[in-house]
Amino acid sequence: MEKFDAISVRDSFTENFVNSIINKSGELVLDPTFLIDITAGIDSLNLKSPYILFYYCDGMPDEMKKQIIYQAHKNGYSVYGAGECNKLYDDITVNLTPFQWAGMFKNASYVFTGTFHGTVFSIKNRKQFSIYATNESRIRKIQDLLDQLEIRGREANVYCLIEQKRKSSLEFLNTNIR
Repeated sequence: MEKFDAISVRDSFTENFVNSIINKSGELVLDPTFLIDITAGIDSLNLKSPYILFYYCDGMPDEMKKQIIYQAHKNGYSVYGAGECNKLYDDITVNLTPFQWAGMFKNASYVFTGTFHGTVFSIKNRKQFSIYATNESRIRKIQDLLDQLEIRGREANVYCLIEQKRKSSLEFLNTNIR
């Protein structure tokens, strides 16, 4: 790594790690999923809309999930899991292609997620979302992403900042990849 002219990192933890082993700072860039537009490849599953989407909320108590699903159904929403199988969901959506998985986020009315990329795709698709993360590493990565995008509480007007960071990330990569 010491021979590299430039190093990019997507979070402050990796930045600190790189600095600790080679005493060189990495350039903080957006996660690559922010840098590309995959909307042209989105593949719809023809799910019943509107719907609430769950993606990997491991550790969420069953009673909490049942209450959310009950309220969703009561208000006319279907409930699905992105690549998850749970008897509480309205249909089984496993063995998805990446474009079907991304399409589930694009078409969701609301997202519950416990992962970094579930958070990224919720933000990318301008969805309201809640995070239920129990894994310490995931919590740190998600919090770092929210801090980078200056998302506090319920405000989610971050799209100008994402576009700014997207441009600077692409500029860094274009300059340093030969």
